[in-house]
Amino acid sequence: MRPLECPTAKILTLGGNGQSARVATRLFLVQPDARLSLYLRDARRLKEPGPADRITVVEGDVLDAATLAAAIAG
Repeated sequence: MRPLECPTAKILTLGGNGQSARVATRLFLVQPDARLSLYLRDARRLKEPGPADRITVVEGDVLDAATLAAAIAG
């Protein structure tokens, strides 16, 4: 897959260890300027998050408004 021309993108993925999230993460990482935050309940379940300079793992529940708001803010 060829990267698209786009400015730096900051992407928050909820359910960061789910099947769709894993596929989306691989696709987003093709974009050289993409920076991802993977939001999931139990970070220990994430086996291979990816490059640390491009991926941030956020542990929390989507029902926790404060943690979710912080993740959205970046």
